[in-house]
Amino acid sequence: MLVPAVQKVREAAARTQSTNNLKNIGLAFHGFHDANKRLPFNGVALNAAANNNMAGSWGFQILPYIDQTPMFMNP
Repeated sequence: MLVPAVQKVREAAARTQSTNNLKNIGLAFHGFHDANKRLPFNGVALNAAANNNMAGSWGFQILPYIDQTPMFMNP
């Protein structure tokens, strides 16, 4: 009887974590937009240098806005 209850609690925790992750991604997009006056895009701009925030996918471009600046600076 205890196993289904534990499983429901684990599912609820996973759902909450996923919701929080999506919220943080959305906030990172807003922060990126506020700083750059554009949304991050997937790919590389034609005039992008190797070490700027226009290179790489949107996931890479939002790293500084999700408290992952060291990963952004040293890919």
